[in-house]
Amino acid sequence: MKTENHKRELFLVEMGGDKVLLYQPLMRTAAVINHQAANVVNRFLEDQQSGFSVEEKEILTDLKNAKLISDEPYNQPGFPQDYGFHPYEVTLFLTSRCNLRCRYCYAEGGTRSEELDWEICKAGIDFAIESSLETNRKDFLLGFHGSGEPTMAWDNMKRSVLYAHEHGEKNGLKAVIHTATNGVLNDEQRAFIVKYFSGVNVSFDGTEDIQNYNRPFANGQGSFDKVFESLKYFDQQNFNFAIRVTVSNTAVVRMKEIVEFLGNSLPALREIHIEPLWLCGRCLTTGETPPSPEDFIVNFRQATEAAKELGLSIKYSGARLHTITNRFCGAPGEGFSVLPGGAVTSCYEVCESDDPRAELFHYGKYNYDTKKFEFDQNKINRLRKLSVENIAFCKDCFCKWHCAGDCLSKALSTFSTDGHNGSVRCTINRELTLYQIKDMIEAIQ
Repeated sequence: MKTENHKRELFLVEMGGDKVLLYQPLMRTAAVINHQAANVVNRFLEDQQSGFSVEEKEILTDLKNAKLISDEPYNQPGFPQDYGFHPYEVTLFLTSRCNLRCRYCYAEGGTRSEELDWEICKAGIDFAIESSLETNRKDFLLGFHGSGEPTMAWDNMKRSVLYAHEHGEKNGLKAVIHTATNGVLNDEQRAFIVKYFSGVNVSFDGTEDIQNYNRPFANGQGSFDKVFESLKYFDQQNFNFAIRVTVSNTAVVRMKEIVEFLGNSLPALREIHIEPLWLCGRCLTTGETPPSPEDFIVNFRQATEAAKELGLSIKYSGARLHTITNRFCGAPGEGFSVLPGGAVTSCYEVCESDDPRAELFHYGKYNYDTKKFEFDQNKINRLRKLSVENIAFCKDCFCKWHCAGDCLSKALSTFSTDGHNGSVRCTINRELTLYQIKDMIEAIQ
């Protein structure tokens, strides 16, 4: 898709002193210039064709020759004109039951007891296989997530995984299988995951005292020992696992310590995903609060430097310098997640039908009579309009093609693009993306 106004995608970001970042994300170019050059760029962006001094003309020529600015349009991410609904990934929310009572759980896992029927699991896998065949893919994806702990529905999980492998193979497709889990697993479950899964993302908050406080069992006992046992097993098997850490206001100052503990304890670990707590769900009754954006930024940077020393990749979902996209996740019309009861949502965080946001994000359901999923195409079309090129709030932000409007369930205050007014995460996204750009520039100098 060609840019309607390609100059709008050229950004100037103040860096202090006489330094200004000239950044063109879609062309993957960045440079640090002075205010004189920035003034020339501003006039170029305003389509001024005259009035440049000889020196300014030389600056403009140098910038063009270096391909830092251009008069030519270029491609931007977007949905193709003929884009159809063919989700090649299905995520099954197997249960709302949970053996932990995490103090910040967005879904308040364990307060309900709902299960996803095998019939719907099978139909979801079949639909993903069919979509992959229709789009000439070589694989399809099966994921497990949920408002509870998916491994608590172990029989259905095993049955789904084996069915996916068997029927993928029959159709000439590779089944790529992954799960989110709290890591409370027995020996059989760990061995099965290593044998049949492509990867696993374990929610674990680091040191023993933080983990036991944040993520206790339903009876109040600490979960550190049990979860760490699973992590050590995956590590010893050299299995593809990552750790998701959630930091609260009290734990944010220990991010570097958490990274060092995990990196030194688990030699095969390659990725740590750190997110600030979001004020919702169980936080509203436990009193847990998120870190300030400033505290998260400072401590994430320290944790990043510690991760480099350990050979670890550390990420935060809103700062993705090497990702160019117009959508943060599958929420704008691509996500195909099946909830207990058969409802289909495009957003992992909107997993209950009584959530007011379900009016936007729930766009289909399974019909037991026809044995088929039914979709509301109008809702799918409305979701697709929530990609970043349609979000007015993001229009002038240099992060827009990286965070792509960020998490919609957090950013949307009403169910329309006009309701996207950003969130406190925008400050984090901008500062950490700028930090990543600076780091990149320094690395090649």
